[in-house]
Amino acid sequence: MSHQHSIVVLSILLSLPAERKLLEEPEEKTVARLGITYGVLRRLGFSQDRVDQCLRAIQGVDLEEAYEWVHLFPLLKSVLIFATAFRTLLGRRT
Repeated sequence: MSHQHSIVVLSILLSLPAERKLLEEPEEKTVARLGITYGVLRRLGFSQDRVDQCLRAIQGVDLEEAYEWVHLFPLLKSVLIFATAFRTLLGRRT
């Protein structure tokens, strides 16, 4: 793990809420899992900002949960934008 990678991983871990930090595994294992999740997402081509956003949003270190988030969040965001636009359009017609 590179020095920059380590700093990013630790900053994400420190930003997690206390209840999510109290995982049933030792801190070293949690840091290792976070590093793996971060590294896999980066190697899949997601930007550092996107991976940071993901890990902060899921507030955890689970690779499967992170992978789902990076793929579903853009779709959910598009649906919310469409729903807001549709609601605005309906509001103008009444």
